Amino acid sequence: MSLDDRLWQIGKLGRLRFSYQIRQRQGVFELFVGFNTAVAIGILGLVARWTSWPLIFPSLGPSLFLIFYAPQRPMSAPRNTFLAHLLGGVLGYFIYILFNFLGIIDPRAFTFGSVLSSALALGISGFLMVRLNILHPPAASTALIASLGYLPQWYHLLVLALALVILILQAKLFHFVAGVKYPWWSPKEDETPAIMTSWGKVTVKPKSPQNLGELADILVMKGPSAFSAQDPRREV
Repeated sequence: MSLDDRLWQIGKLGRLRFSYQIRQRQGVFELFVGFNTAVAIGILGLVARWTSWPLIFPSLGPSLFLIFYAPQRPMSAPRNTFLAHLLGGVLGYFIYILFNFLGIIDPRAFTFGSVLSSALALGISGFLMVRLNILHPPAASTALIASLGYLPQWYHLLVLALALVILILQAKLFHFVAGVKYPWWSPKEDETPAIMTSWGKVTVKPKSPQNLGELADILVMKGPSAFSAQDPRREV
């Protein structure tokens, strides 16, 4: 038995079984998500107030919601949350610094250069999140924020990393107290893309992202007739 499993078993003793109540009682799950997200961001805000460090970033709100709404999803795992936000922050920061150095953007106004920097940051960060398999949608907001100059100093990236560590530790603690499993770092399984089409309500879930190219070829060359009525993936 792993350390995580042992701690989870210990955490269940003498506590309310949130996992059971979520399935049985209406309103408990909503309360669980709302209460924990509010407390977590509140604690982070108090730390920011006491230290005078800008620890609260707008993109951390969606991350907290995702972590408490779907803690077992790979997108909510600490690895994806930390690395994706850090990737977005670093990428957006360097694009902003480069564009500012070249005189393409004006820090005092929203110009065409600002549009270009935000588009590049969002596009490249999205590509890298998929390529590196660190999927965490709220991190795209971090890339956008940094590319627009809201993280103008290098130490803001360190503050972002610290805020993420505090956020993840809170999430682990709250899930532990509630008896809900939440990984220490890596997710147990990867996200797999899914495609839905309007042709006969066909839902396709490939085993790996590489199958998307083959699927596209089938749809383009043969259309919806490529799927038979007996196809178990077809909804009727």
